[in-house]
Amino acid sequence: MVAVRDYDIVLLGATGYTAAICAEYISKTLPTNLKWAVAGRSRDKLEALVQKLAVLNPDRLKPGS
Repeated sequence: MVAVRDYDIVLLGATGYTAAICAEYISKTLPTNLKWAVAGRSRDKLEALVQKLAVLNPDRLKPGS
């Protein structure tokens, strides 16, 4: 039996310093059809990060949260 996954990558602690750098790298360089999500403790900070990433690469699928 094969597990069906909603996301290819889930970035935990995405609003932290190192994970935010990883999120920018994902947004700029990985394939645009990659299904990914960001997770963290502050919804407001996650939403701000998602907005920033949308500006960096508007063609990329927006990460789930």
